[in-house]
Amino acid sequence: MKALALALALALVLALALVLALVLALVLALVLALALVLALVLALALVLALVLALVLVLVLVLALALALALALALAVAGAVAFDFRLPFRSDGADGNHPKGGVQGRASFFDETWMSRRKIPPAEWTQPAARAGRGGRGVFLLVTSLCTIKEK
Repeated sequence: MKALALALALALVLALALVLALVLALVLALVLALALVLALVLALALVLALVLALVLVLVLVLALALALALALALAVAGAVAFDFRLPFRSDGADGNHPKGGVQGRASFFDETWMSRRKIPPAEWTQPAARAGRGGRGVFLLVTSLCTIKEK
């Protein structure tokens, strides 16, 4: 009987060890499940961080494009407001209607029939043209006075 009681006690200890092993396995499974959930949450956070970074890059690019468009619009508005004349235009946009630039020849002026290449740039720009008109009138007046004196 003593052997039976010892076998029964040993079976009870083994059953308790088995229950303890099962509880420990269940706890380890829960810890593993929590680690997996934490890994999924971290992966989702990483994906959200990447999406946020892409959105920030897109906002930066759009802000840069908007700033460039605004600068270009201000430059065009300034050019229109101050009536800047662009040199070497063969379509007559600078007010002197040069011809010949479109066909590949050197552009020239209708008034003087001189090529622009022969006239220094300061003489055909708008401020210099205004100053040149006054000087030309004085020259013509002096020339006509000399001609009248000679007669």
